[in-house]
Amino acid sequence: MLSEEQLKNILIKNGIVSDKDDFAKKQKEAEAERMPMEKYLIEKKIVSEDSLYRGAADYFGVPYADIKRGEIPKNILNLIPKTTALENKIIAFEKNEKKIKVATLNPENMEIIEFINKKTGLKPEIFLTSPSLFEQIIKQYQKNIDSYNEYRGGMIDGKKNIKGVIFPI
Repeated sequence: MLSEEQLKNILIKNGIVSDKDDFAKKQKEAEAERMPMEKYLIEKKIVSEDSLYRGAADYFGVPYADIKRGEIPKNILNLIPKTTALENKIIAFEKNEKKIKVATLNPENMEIIEFINKKTGLKPEIFLTSPSLFEQIIKQYQKNIDSYNEYRGGMIDGKKNIKGVIFPI
């Protein structure tokens, strides 16, 4: 999520609201609906999530990662463990011998960027993505686990799992 100040600057810069008074008006409308400002703007179709986060990428001076193109190879996705990805809102989506491309919701979190650099030995290239695209990619971790369990033939802790019932082998 973007801070209120960041959101205000992004919306004004991109002409979505005309000035800080217009922003304050929208903020009051969001409060009346008991919604966070960002969610209110998207649900009321004042701005699309994609446009908002493309504007945010410009605001932060990083490229926007539109990572809709399909599955991320699990060897790349797993460079950042799922718990780390969820806690820090960051995922790996591409790499080469020198760089790792990461999509995040917080491009200002330099601690996690340094951690990824140390863990992988690769220079992180930071991209901003939207919350919904991030959530789509996070689901791929579970797909990888499900695929692995299928590969193991339904084995769970050395026992065969048949239709939800676990039998010792």
